[in-house]
Amino acid sequence: MPSPVDSSLLCGNCPNAGTHRCSRCHNARYCSATCQRADWPLHAKICISFASLPARPGPNFKRALLFRANSPRPRFIWLEHRGSNYNPKLEDWIPCGTGCIDINCYRRLNRRLSNMINLTFDENFLGTYTTPNWSIAGIVGPQYAGRWRGDFIAQGFEGRWQTEHIVARDLDTMALGPIEDCLRFRSQNSMVEYCLPDDVEGEDMT
Repeated sequence: MPSPVDSSLLCGNCPNAGTHRCSRCHNARYCSATCQRADWPLHAKICISFASLPARPGPNFKRALLFRANSPRPRFIWLEHRGSNYNPKLEDWIPCGTGCIDINCYRRLNRRLSNMINLTFDENFLGTYTTPNWSIAGIVGPQYAGRWRGDFIAQGFEGRWQTEHIVARDLDTMALGPIEDCLRFRSQNSMVEYCLPDDVEGEDMT
């Protein structure tokens, strides 16, 4: 069964409690040095970006992950919202943001997420852009490079579309595991929902 506890307190590589933190970013959690070493190839892509991100510029800014098409790795940014709720100014970072994937689980670890992750992008990215998104290809593998094109932004939020009040939340380094797992899964299974076996909602792509 999926873990019922706060997912941010669990190990980034296995179902156990995350009792130790990365000594560089002081954010990623692990149960042991073994799990930390196993996760390092993925975590290394954002560890320094998280640790070096400047202070929050204002109360309406939330930490997000930017996947630039021409960058070798994603990086953390401060994404401004219009007002105190979920209303991001995506136009400051990506040219178009009509497509999205919502991620509410980490399938590989059979884990539901405490807050959802939203990936926003140009819904016609396969037709509009000719070159791969290299920051995504760097985490899912070069064999899937052509599957994702254009710029992507990952954001965190609490609540569900059309059912609850949506509140923007900060993303941290623990978000990259579910993002990588979801994008790799969708690269291999484009017509199958990325969700846990007993989920009724899974993730939506519009």
